[in-house]
Amino acid sequence: MAMLEIKGLTHQLKLREVRQLDQWVRDALIDEDWESKGILIVNAFRNEPLENRGEPFPLNCIQAAKKSDQCLITTMQLFNAFCALQRDKLNLEIFWDTIFSTTGVFSLPGLDLLCTNS
Repeated sequence: MAMLEIKGLTHQLKLREVRQLDQWVRDALIDEDWESKGILIVNAFRNEPLENRGEPFPLNCIQAAKKSDQCLITTMQLFNAFCALQRDKLNLEIFWDTIFSTTGVFSLPGLDLLCTNS
């Protein structure tokens, strides 16, 4: 199971947002005995053109996500996965296994190329 948080930001991800998701995961475990994977979907610098956007995940957020077993993923990565799925070029089992096994920043090699290539 997953605890999902989606952030649309005009800036880089901040540590408080990673901590917020971690707290929700911990609260669910303590209050409801509900174990989950923290997944944080981030659309950083959302007001900027894609080519002008900076790095979405600073090092302190990556380190915190690793320590709290969270997966950080960008909206662009999700869009690329959706494109790949529509082209029948995404193995959903591998995609979800990667999401749930990632601690830190999500990466699925080649995923970013699937939307730009025919």
